[in-house]
Amino acid sequence: GYEVLLLNWNGPTLSFDKVDALLTVSDDSEHLKTLPPQLPRVALLSSLRETPSVVADEFHGVTLAVEHLLALGHERIGFLVAEFSPSGQKRLGAYRVALASAGIEPRPEWVRSLRFTQKNQAFHL
Repeated sequence: GYEVLLLNWNGPTLSFDKVDALLTVSDDSEHLKTLPPQLPRVALLSSLRETPSVVADEFHGVTLAVEHLLALGHERIGFLVAEFSPSGQKRLGAYRVALASAGIEPRPEWVRSLRFTQKNQAFHL
C-alpha cells in the first residue's frame, strides 16, 4: 500500500505533506537542511551529520569483488570508475591493491572512466 517517489529535487518548492519518510543519496547537507525537520530520513551512500546513514565499506567491497574474480581464475579484470566521484578513486585504489596482492599489474586499457553528461542524463565511457 505504499508508493515510492524518485526525484531529482532542486529546493524547497516541493511539498512534503504526503511524504512519510525520505531516503536520500545526496551528500549536500546544506540542501537537506531545507527539508521539514520532522520528516524522518536516512542517507544512503554518504555519511551525514545528524542523519542516520547507510554507507558501504567501498575499499573492502571492491577488494572482495576482485578476489572473487581472481578465485574464479580471471586475471584480466577491467574496472569502470566514475571520474566525478571521490569514492570512485577509493574504489580504484582498492582494485589496484587487490590485483597487486595477486601479483597482477593492471593495464591502463583495463580501466575506463565514466563521465556523466547533463545534456542527455547518461554515462559515457
